[in-house]
Amino acid sequence: AREFVVPPDARKWPYPDIDEVVAKIPRGRPRLFILRGELDEFRKRCREGDLKPLYASLLRRARRDIGGPLPPEPPYLRGKGPERGRHYKQIFTATRPPMDAMERCALAYLLSGKREFGLEAKRRLLHFFSWDPNGSTSLFHNDEPAMWMMMRGVRAYDWIYDLLSPAERERVEGVMRIRAEQFYRLLRRRPFESNPYSSHPGRILGFLGEAALAFIHEWPEAKEWLDYALKIFWAVYPAWAKDDGGWQEGPSYWAAYMNFVLHFVVPLKKLTGIDLVQKPFFRNTPYYKLYTNPPYARMSPFGDGEHRRPGRGSGCVMYWFSTLLRDPHLRWYADFMKSGPGIDVLGFVLYDPTIKPKPPADLPQARHFPGVGLVSLHTALGDPERDIHFLFRSSPMGSISHGHADQNSFCIEAFGEALAIASGYYPWYGSPHHSNWSRETKAHNCITVNGGLGQAKGDITAKGRVVEFHHDEVYDYILGDATQAYKGRLTR
Repeated sequence: AREFVVPPDARKWPYPDIDEVVAKIPRGRPRLFILRGELDEFRKRCREGDLKPLYASLLRRARRDIGGPLPPEPPYLRGKGPERGRHYKQIFTATRPPMDAMERCALAYLLSGKREFGLEAKRRLLHFFSWDPNGSTSLFHNDEPAMWMMMRGVRAYDWIYDLLSPAERERVEGVMRIRAEQFYRLLRRRPFESNPYSSHPGRILGFLGEAALAFIHEWPEAKEWLDYALKIFWAVYPAWAKDDGGWQEGPSYWAAYMNFVLHFVVPLKKLTGIDLVQKPFFRNTPYYKLYTNPPYARMSPFGDGEHRRPGRGSGCVMYWFSTLLRDPHLRWYADFMKSGPGIDVLGFVLYDPTIKPKPPADLPQARHFPGVGLVSLHTALGDPERDIHFLFRSSPMGSISHGHADQNSFCIEAFGEALAIASGYYPWYGSPHHSNWSRETKAHNCITVNGGLGQAKGDITAKGRVVEFHHDEVYDYILGDATQAYKGRLTR
């Protein structure tokens, strides 16, 4: 059972008529990110304008992809437990990079018009979409290659459409249609609208929406898919956060999942005018990254992922948000990372050098994200030589999915060094080290009791809560309560 209150100052945000939404989407191709009428201008900017450096990097990388080996259709997953998890990781490690190259070469073709890139993208597209959608890479058997193939393939198809014969289009679309229907079936089977607490379905939602945009005029069922995805984004997404913008799954997963979702949010606005970035979550969530995982951080707690410095991809995502929100503090993050916008299609579409970076010294030095029970305290936010960062977690979402059994845990970094750390590695989800160390209370700065027993893991009811948060110029104060996480082993 859930309760909700409509406050008197709630902002009106009426759900649009889906027929009117569909009518706005142009029929021609390319349809995703760059429209047919914009293509000449983008190509001119790439050849001789402001996009020239990004364009040169893209072509250099795409040329290395030409003629590269393609993996065979993977076998069915084998074994149970850790053995199955190891095999699962081996498959997505082998299939992701050549699928990435499929999209990269298609983008190079779109922006250059050079057939060598388009034909390479076509070679890869025809290869991957020859795999049986109901076989070893079915979404219901091995979701990683199923998701990755569609994420890269739908864009590639849209961008090299003119290089495909009618028979090739029919063949590829036939497979894509089955795979997109699997996305929809999985989401409705849960159903996601009332059971959203699973990681991969939250990624699939954006992939389904992007596929619906790409084929809205070709497949009658695509309207139903788009309507469903939009309703979830209107009312439910994201399950792992509230309006304050925090993120339950940790900063590594935040960077990946914001990358995924912005590839739906951006073309949706361009095609329909619907701007999901106006949701409070999207306006606030870059500040989760800025405060809890600044660009000079030496570790990335709380949640799954390698507990090390934020990667270059985080800088690209923050660049994209800085353009979407016209926010100089977010551009400072990307500038500090020296990431630029990246050579992803969003890097080209959201490139904007007019936003000048501004260090976050003028921001409050502490921030509370109550939806996920995170508090970040700084002494000199933005200055790695002077900053002391105290990060505290006591989450009302418990320890499910990529969360750990670490309520009332804290980490400390100071003057460029990691001092009180979240320990452990992430070989793959469910690996022996991940299950038996990284997710355990003993791997974190937490209380263990009765000879080393910790909190319940993988349990949404193993909650913590931030009871009180106070910040002013004199002192910061946090009170966290993790009693419930110990499942009766403690009374207070």
